[in-house]
Amino acid sequence: MLINDTHHRKDRNTPVIRNFFLLGVLMGASLLVGAVLGEFVLRVIADPIDYLAPQLVADDILGHKNPPRSAGHDRWGFRNHEVPTTADIVTIGDSQTYGHGTNHENTWPAILAKISGKTVYNLSLSGYGPTQYLYLLQHYALKLNPGQIILGLYPGNDFMNAYEMVYGSDHWQGLRHPLFADQPGVGGEARAMLEANRTGRFAHLRLWLKSHSMLYRFLSIPVQTMIQKSTKHDRRDRRFTFVDDPKSNIHTGFKPLSHYQQSDLNDLRIQEGIRLTFAIIDQMDDTCKAHGIKFSLVLIPAKEQVFSRFIEHNPAIKNSNIIDEVIVANRTLCQKVKEFCLDRGIPLADPLPALEAAAGNEQIYHND
Repeated sequence: MLINDTHHRKDRNTPVIRNFFLLGVLMGASLLVGAVLGEFVLRVIADPIDYLAPQLVADDILGHKNPPRSAGHDRWGFRNHEVPTTADIVTIGDSQTYGHGTNHENTWPAILAKISGKTVYNLSLSGYGPTQYLYLLQHYALKLNPGQIILGLYPGNDFMNAYEMVYGSDHWQGLRHPLFADQPGVGGEARAMLEANRTGRFAHLRLWLKSHSMLYRFLSIPVQTMIQKSTKHDRRDRRFTFVDDPKSNIHTGFKPLSHYQQSDLNDLRIQEGIRLTFAIIDQMDDTCKAHGIKFSLVLIPAKEQVFSRFIEHNPAIKNSNIIDEVIVANRTLCQKVKEFCLDRGIPLADPLPALEAAAGNEQIYHND
């Protein structure tokens, strides 16, 4: 009798188990169909170049690069939909010119194209510096036969980047000064860019999804924003300074410790980086002149400079003394660039006055 009861219970449980299994399969299939449909819809209504993240790989000369066609970028790996046969203007720079954190149409090269009516090709990537700028001009920009090349120079970290790449990569050893010892490996900025894409739990899977799935990026960005708003970790971190001033309409963050390390004029590496950068700009200018191309600079200020009237000599905010040092150092670095360009006859645009005027009146940087 016990055997029969056990047998009957198994018979009764079999349909229930089967139903749960079928329900799971149905739910899984529905989620898969929904994901595929969502991915398709997003690729129709949104631009992959704004949502997908470049999957950076190591490069012996550039330190890192974006593979061709990766994350909606063009066949050269840059943030354009296509590589044109020719371009009126080519812009070269780092994350400030690439437009890290903003849509493609809101980058300054894209805005330049709108207001000028000219074809502008953006030849920039986050983490690049003077040595990469020179290489991009020689091996990419000249192929487009531009009438003008504009370099977006960011003194906030370009000088340290120049030092690290020249003394960290054998490709650039011809620019080295005998007084400086060689440094192992590629530049620190390049290593940091690559490590940022490879660390953390399920890093490879997350990186693949960031580079290939618009749905993943579309869903993950608001989730990450909510997490940041729900935690005070970054605000307790000594490296960051957050300013929330409703009266002045300022809600943003700064990284003064990092910025100070990249612009400390007492650091011999920065001094050597200045020498290297100016030598490289000279070479870029000479190359442009030899090809009948106009060459000019956009001098991109440090964020601390833009908000200096609100945060300089303000002991009420965290890292006040370091912020003051960063502002003074970047003013000096920008002045050196201006004097260099004036001496060489290189046209230079300085957006700092316009940015300072806008600070406190409109949101010109992200809240983080």
